[in-house]
Amino acid sequence: MALLGVADVALIGAGNIGGEAYLRTSQENWIVSPVIDIDGTFLDFEKNLRFGESDAYVDLLSSVDLAFLTIPTFDTGETARDYILSFTGQSIPIVTSEKGALAYHFAELEEVIANGLLGYSAAVGGGSRMIPYLRDRGSNNLYGLHGVLNGTVNYLLTHPGGLDVALASAIEDKLPEPGYTELIPVLNKEITSDIAMKAVNLFNLSGVSSEVMDAADVSVQPIMESDLGLLENSIYIVSMAPEGSAQEDSPGSFSHSAGGWEIRGRLYDRGEHPYHDRLFMPGALNTLLMVEGEDGIYGTPQVIGEGAGPGPTVQAMMIDARKMLNRSSNRSSSGESVVDNPRIFKRGWMI
Repeated sequence: MALLGVADVALIGAGNIGGEAYLRTSQENWIVSPVIDIDGTFLDFEKNLRFGESDAYVDLLSSVDLAFLTIPTFDTGETARDYILSFTGQSIPIVTSEKGALAYHFAELEEVIANGLLGYSAAVGGGSRMIPYLRDRGSNNLYGLHGVLNGTVNYLLTHPGGLDVALASAIEDKLPEPGYTELIPVLNKEITSDIAMKAVNLFNLSGVSSEVMDAADVSVQPIMESDLGLLENSIYIVSMAPEGSAQEDSPGSFSHSAGGWEIRGRLYDRGEHPYHDRLFMPGALNTLLMVEGEDGIYGTPQVIGEGAGPGPTVQAMMIDARKMLNRSSNRSSSGESVVDNPRIFKRGWMI
């Protein structure tokens, strides 16, 4: 789509996702500066022009229209949360692929989300954009959600010998160390540090309840070596259902109640889950199936897409970025106040 303007964007993180974000934004003729990474603040992606330490970016915010937050979850989301609040505190919108800030600090970010300053589509399901799809359909008739939020885990369960080359490249930043394919430690890491956070974000962003869920309250039952026999012919599914439908704990499972809903994740034997045939995904795809009306009387719509990998993740971020920039441009051209339109872009945006 042709652009009739140019945006100045900040890039936080220069890893695989950050590199893809730089490539995609450059293709749009957006100006990428500053670039903020663990080793400093730079005026260029190649890091030839060092501006200062990692926190020096605050002196450059007056020239920034939008930020891309592409760092992994280093802690329990504090680093990402601080970046989000720093930029949005200056009314600069930010799009994120990081999960921890929303999973552990959602209450602190609710106002930012309500003001349309945080793009979060890539924080659950990567390129599938399952959250926007879910929110567009509304929650009035929602009776349940069932999804594969981490295709890596189900790929490993069906390919216990290890990863193929393409998938290993896509999830390299998730593995404990390069080439580490030992099944149980990887599964435990992915369930605890990825699936549980995505499940929290799915609930908080779904709109089904005003109650907020915190990832700190979610405890995952670890998979032990003695559980190896349970992994054969199994898939990992996350579900949201009305309270009262909780199931017993099992290896790799978690369960939490909030706002009248039970949010759980667990291993299912092949064919055990009522929607198994629609949830079993080839490769490492993500999917979300919505049950609308009791027993799906109003339908069971489903969204499917690639979750892992820089390309699908950044595609979701780019869609958010364009919408946020376009929305701010439309507000600016309509003469809305700075209160209603927190940031007036200096270049007058149209998409």
